Amino acid sequence: MSAARTTAVGIRERVLAILADELTHPGEPLDVYVAISALGADSLDAIELTMEVESEFKISFSDDEWFTAEMTAMQIVERVVAKVAK
Repeated sequence: MSAARTTAVGIRERVLAILADELTHPGEPLDVYVAISALGADSLDAIELTMEVESEFKISFSDDEWFTAEMTAMQIVERVVAKVAK
């Protein structure tokens, strides 16, 4: 993984890009402070996002750490940054 992707800012940018790609239409901004369910995500989408982020950052979340549709994009970013920092 490149150094840019391991900084908190780099992680934040990449996670938000993944979420925007999956949850918004091209050119539409991602509202990082609303639950991803408000953006159309359901529990299956949240699991798929978890797996995509795990693959991107070569990390693993336990079942109780997986993303939920009630989480905001910022909560997801915080969870990923914390996991990568370990």
